[in-house]
Amino acid sequence: MSGIAGIVRHKGGAPDRGQLDAMLAALAHRGRAGARTRVEGPAALGARLFREPPAGAAPDELAVADDGRAAILLDAWLPEADGAAILADWDRRGPEVLADLDGAFALAVWDGRRRTLWLARDSHGRRPLLWTRDGPLFAFASEVHGLLALPWTRRRLATDHLAEYLSFRYVHAPRTLFQDIHAVPPGHVLRVDAHGERLDRWWAPRWAMRSM
Repeated sequence: MSGIAGIVRHKGGAPDRGQLDAMLAALAHRGRAGARTRVEGPAALGARLFREPPAGAAPDELAVADDGRAAILLDAWLPEADGAAILADWDRRGPEVLADLDGAFALAVWDGRRRTLWLARDSHGRRPLLWTRDGPLFAFASEVHGLLALPWTRRRLATDHLAEYLSFRYVHAPRTLFQDIHAVPPGHVLRVDAHGERLDRWWAPRWAMRSM
């Protein structure tokens, strides 16, 4: 278990680094090996490390990679992939990469050239990923606590979701118990740019008729 968080501000200057630090502090329980941050242009990205990977080994809990043009944050268990390899493949193929990832993951990819953020979860939603927006400010985090650390996140309870929570002890994505906080659904990818958000399904269950 690790934690990722970030802020993108498409208008009005760079994000507040202090706000990113507050988000990562709220996620401290998800990573005891410290934090890594990247603040450049309209994006401030950070991750709490569950553990430092051995030298020369691909991290199996958190991959953080940056090639100067794009960056990836990955809270995951992916035995056959690391952040640098996924990022290089993403540069060529975009979200098509997701279908090749075998394991549990929640990821964020920032494309600095196109000023576009991508958020995605694995097909079963085994790693959480939530987001909120306030005008030109967009933020994401592994847990609600990270988003509530922001001074501009509204804390309005979604009372119309309480019945669902009391019935299942869970609120199904993209809904949460907060009106202005949303969850990326399992098997989906969210594209975020200056024009808004677009949610697409990248995975669908396979079905085949039973042979007679």
